[in-house]
Amino acid sequence: RQNYENQEKQSSVAFRLAGIYIFAKVLVGAA
Repeated sequence: RQNYENQEKQSSVAFRLAGIYIFAKVLVGAA
């Protein structure tokens, strides 16, 4: 159970990082 929650937290962080990365690329492309 604890391991499953840990995995979910990690995937959530990775998803957020990917979103920030895409957002930054869009900003650079628009600049």
